[in-house]
Amino acid sequence: MLILKEITQNLLMGIPVIKELAWKWHTTGINNNPEKVSELLDQITSITSINGKKVLEIGPGRTDAVLYLAQKTGAETVFALDVYAYLDQKS
Repeated sequence: MLILKEITQNLLMGIPVIKELAWKWHTTGINNNPEKVSELLDQITSITSINGKKVLEIGPGRTDAVLYLAQKTGAETVFALDVYAYLDQKS
């Protein structure tokens, strides 16, 4: 049921007024909180090694720190894919 909720939310982001409200008022995930970023990467690396691998994060929102930390700790390349460009294109 959680997947249906996420799909519905992403579809609603296609409606301009909803996208504008969401951009102003909601948070996206862990919002670069250093402790939560580290905790999430620890959870991932407890399941599989990222050393020398390409890492894709689907739906990073405003949190790019997970990918930066993944690359810093051994990932070959990192990629982010989201329905909206929350991150600065120059960073």
